[in-house]
Amino acid sequence: MSAPARADWTGTASFYGQVSGSLRADGKPFLPEAHGAAHWTLPMGMRVRVTDLSSGRHVDVRVNDRSPHPRLGPPIDLSLGAAHALGITHSGIARVRVSRL
Repeated sequence: MSAPARADWTGTASFYGQVSGSLRADGKPFLPEAHGAAHWTLPMGMRVRVTDLSSGRHVDVRVNDRSPHPRLGPPIDLSLGAAHALGITHSGIARVRVSRL
């Protein structure tokens, strides 16, 4: 099942890491501590709020990278900084609501 291209949906979030300074899909350096996200269809630069449905915690992120093919992972991947703010670094994943800002 894939997430819709629009923002305003419920799904799974995970977090990902790259080598600090490696290039994101938008051509800028990846910064693990930043509040960024990867998605395969949301427009680059779109800002969304990701809310953990079990804890109610949320983080605002900017889509600045591309996820792998939809069948290879959760619908939205968060940078380490965003995952830490959301409180999911221990579990690795969370059921979330994604809303356009």
